[in-house]
Amino acid sequence: MSQKKEIKLQGLPISDGIVCATVCLLNNDRHTQSSCTRILPENVGQEKKRLVLAIEQVSLKFDNLQKQVSSKIGKGEAEIFSALKFMLTDPTVTKKLFTAIEKNLCSAESAVFLVFDKFIEQFKSIDDKYIKERVTDITDIKQHLINELANEKDNFKCKGVGTCEHGHNRIVVAEELTPTITCNIDVDATLGFISERGGKTSHAAILSRALGIPAVTGIPDIFKTINCGTEILLNGFTGEVVLWPSEETKSQIEAQNLQIPDGKIDNKSIPGFKIMANISSSKEAYKALEFNADGIGLYRTEMEFIAEESDLNEDIQYQKYAEVVKTMNGNISYFRLLDVGGDKEMPFLNIQKENNPQLGCRGARFLKRRPELLEIQARAIARASVHGPIGVIYPMIVSCEQFLELREMFNKAIQDVPCGELLHGPMFEVPSACFVADDLFEIADFASVGTNDLFQYLFVLDRGNEQLADEYNPDHPILWNILKSLNQSAKKHNKPLSICGAIASDKRYIPKLIDAGFKIFGVAIPAISSVRQAIREIVNS
Repeated sequence: MSQKKEIKLQGLPISDGIVCATVCLLNNDRHTQSSCTRILPENVGQEKKRLVLAIEQVSLKFDNLQKQVSSKIGKGEAEIFSALKFMLTDPTVTKKLFTAIEKNLCSAESAVFLVFDKFIEQFKSIDDKYIKERVTDITDIKQHLINELANEKDNFKCKGVGTCEHGHNRIVVAEELTPTITCNIDVDATLGFISERGGKTSHAAILSRALGIPAVTGIPDIFKTINCGTEILLNGFTGEVVLWPSEETKSQIEAQNLQIPDGKIDNKSIPGFKIMANISSSKEAYKALEFNADGIGLYRTEMEFIAEESDLNEDIQYQKYAEVVKTMNGNISYFRLLDVGGDKEMPFLNIQKENNPQLGCRGARFLKRRPELLEIQARAIARASVHGPIGVIYPMIVSCEQFLELREMFNKAIQDVPCGELLHGPMFEVPSACFVADDLFEIADFASVGTNDLFQYLFVLDRGNEQLADEYNPDHPILWNILKSLNQSAKKHNKPLSICGAIASDKRYIPKLIDAGFKIFGVAIPAISSVRQAIREIVNS
């Protein structure tokens, strides 16, 4: 049988990594809609009992998932299932379900559809990205209840092949990637996730990143396009998904593959270069250590808050930060202060709604306006620095004055806190900061370049818009001229300059980054080995 013609699709990357494998389709077309099944008045009590029992069983499942995730990933990520259980067992929800059974004289299954579909419709109508992404959680609860009431356990189906592998050594494709799907399959054997719907701050995305499983979302109708067993190439760095990839495409990816099996390359540190890990949770530091990272290049501290849906107190933050620093055994860890705003919405922080959040109160501007949050985080970071060196990265800096003001606020907050080595530096991700790089390097201890946002603001291009994905091309002379200029300023003032963002993890750009002057790379954990390999080849050539 001849190879089908290659099809390239573009989605949104939500978890780094590249993988090429066949797929398993998650069975989303079971129980997706239901007509109202009528019951006799005398059976209302029986349906209520069935519903209560189903809620109890699903609640126990969430408890078990919470324990599993807590031990395997971390307490913060595990709290996702506490939130699901809280929604499930809310007395108001139970009352609505009972009322639906009574008023409509319908089965427990029908009541679940009526009530939860209304919740979903209401959440979707709210003009808030974060709230809309919680629709996935409601769908998760709904599906669990329906499955429990129907006593059905198998979530996978096959099309075109005789036996389903249930995700084992395959890429799992679903209409929607829910937290339970992410954790309830054999994640150690799952190679990747693709979904039609979802977002970067969804619970499932957070869990995918914590598990280190490449994932892409926002591929319309992919579930209807392919069969179980279709070969797919998934790029979790760029969001590209290739159906039936040609041998030429696979060869190209293999040449720049970011997930090289252990033992095939020399993963020792390279003199003169630092290949550091980018992480979103404290637990990922252990995985960074397994890949022999030269430290933490970017700790996205705001993701800890998003995972727990809470403004974490000083002690909780300290415990997480200290865990990272201790794990790095003396290698420096760069902590980015709360980068709130833009595409990272946090309703629990009571952030005022903005018409254009990407150009609004985000990063440094947010910290300046919420000094109490900066003070708590500063004290927690200072306490953690006793265990090893920390570089504090200030996000979305636009000027020297802004950087100095925030650094002063940080230092004032930690006056009475015993601390170790603390360095302070801006993130170059706003063009205005790049124009005053000389002045910033004069007053900062170091700096880091955030290429993702820098590209976005340089070219006025929303990096999260799949319609513009083909225009998101980092290989642009203007960007590289700026990167070279930043390195010249760093060298002039003898200050370290690191680079993070997608291009730092992409083997294709390593030669140009080295030519631009970079020697410190903050990369996705799976890319550490291949980035080292690329650098070693250049150094030894």
